[in-house]
Amino acid sequence: MSAPDIRAMEDMLDHLRAKKAFAEAQLQASEAKDPDLELDLRRIEGRIEILEEMLREAGH
Repeated sequence: MSAPDIRAMEDMLDHLRAKKAFAEAQLQASEAKDPDLELDLRRIEGRIEILEEMLREAGH
């Protein structure tokens, strides 16, 4: 994998981690359960796991 590809994946990982933190803060601030937000959070976590695995396989 090329260095620009790896850098792009690292940037996406940073972006997803920020989205996850924001979604978690929204869930904590919400008085009622928000199934859509919980689903979004699970999707974000799944994408983070995939990117982390891809970066591990690329040796980073």
